[in-house]
Amino acid sequence: MDQPAGLQVDYVFRGVEHAVRVLVSGQVLELEVEDRMTADQWRGEFDASCECAYLDGLACPPRV
Repeated sequence: MDQPAGLQVDYVFRGVEHAVRVLVSGQVLELEVEDRMTADQWRGEFDASCECAYLDGLACPPRV
């Protein structure tokens, strides 16, 4: 079984500090971004076997 690998960094987007966390486990990439001031969070899970990934219910545009 694959061991999960992760990384967490603090990054400033548009003058606001965010915590950015990335975790890879097998064929799945998990991404989480947290606003350090408001604690708002955005999360996404991306599976390598999927053609399209979803982030907080927003789908990527259809392929043409």
